[in-house]
Amino acid sequence: MFFRMLKKDIADTKGLNIILLLFMCFASVLTVSSAIMIYVNTIGHKKNIEKVDAYEAMLMTERDLNDVSGTQEKTESWFWDREEVEDVECVNVIRFASNAVDFEGCDESTIDRLVNRGTYYAFDLSVKHNRVTDIDSNFFDLQYGTVAVSEAVSAVTHVKVGDKMRITTQMGNVYEFKIAVITKDPSFEGSNRLFFNSEDFKVLKDDSPITKDLYFIDLNDSLSTGEVYQFIQDYDDSDAELEEFYEGVITSAKVPGEVLPIIINIFMILFSILAIAMVFMSVSFTVKTAIKNEEKELGMIKALGIESAAFNWLFAAKYIVISLVASIVGFFGGIALSRYELKYMTMGQLK
Repeated sequence: MFFRMLKKDIADTKGLNIILLLFMCFASVLTVSSAIMIYVNTIGHKKNIEKVDAYEAMLMTERDLNDVSGTQEKTESWFWDREEVEDVECVNVIRFASNAVDFEGCDESTIDRLVNRGTYYAFDLSVKHNRVTDIDSNFFDLQYGTVAVSEAVSAVTHVKVGDKMRITTQMGNVYEFKIAVITKDPSFEGSNRLFFNSEDFKVLKDDSPITKDLYFIDLNDSLSTGEVYQFIQDYDDSDAELEEFYEGVITSAKVPGEVLPIIINIFMILFSILAIAMVFMSVSFTVKTAIKNEEKELGMIKALGIESAAFNWLFAAKYIVISLVASIVGFFGGIALSRYELKYMTMGQLK
């Protein structure tokens, strides 16, 4: 009798069962992807920022060719005189215009879609702070003749490991490099930073008379976003001699008070709670409806002295199977959805 009733219920509610399965799959996918995104925007993002030793700001100046060390010392002294500054690192970078960098199989219209289009910055991989990792969040080394390009560049140009990249220097010489690593840049998502080993970077630097000094500035963690920007403004308003070489500043993803991750977290949590609540309501409604339709059979079972709990467990088997299938679909579907979201919404944080 048990199996007859279960078979009858499945036949009578085929459409409802399919709808319930699809809805539970949707809810499971949303819940899994939401959990991953919440992790990315909180714990995962923080871990990545700490791993690459990100500083709050990068301040760029044009290198003073008449007094390189003197200007650097004066700039660093201004930073060290501020009590909110905890550390400063000065690195030399080379700026290349978009027409100086050519990716294999990539046309100019594609380059125009890049974030911060029109500018690439060449770095020595040996920098100590605001480092980059490969896609698997591991640090790496570069061989002679190779380059590491950011995920932001790769996503737009569709270049991959093994492709070629050519750079035309300020002296007009052309150098070809093989792309060895696609990088994640947690501290400056969407940046067009190119990394070379020390030997290759020296070759490019010797062929580029005009370079930039970039100061990585580590500020007190207690500073708010407004205080970080005020610090930057104070520098801009400071010494006329320093201002002559000042070009701009970029705040890193370490700066507190980022609005977008908070908004994403809130919406993901709300969607997850709503989806789970709707699943429970749907299951409860369908179970109650099915039991109500089988009141006559239930009465006969009780009259025979059979405990209704045995019937309930058998009847619930259908929903257990549906839930199990939905959980499996939701797990893999949620991972796939989160990968898509990570690629287009939180580039450089986690994969």
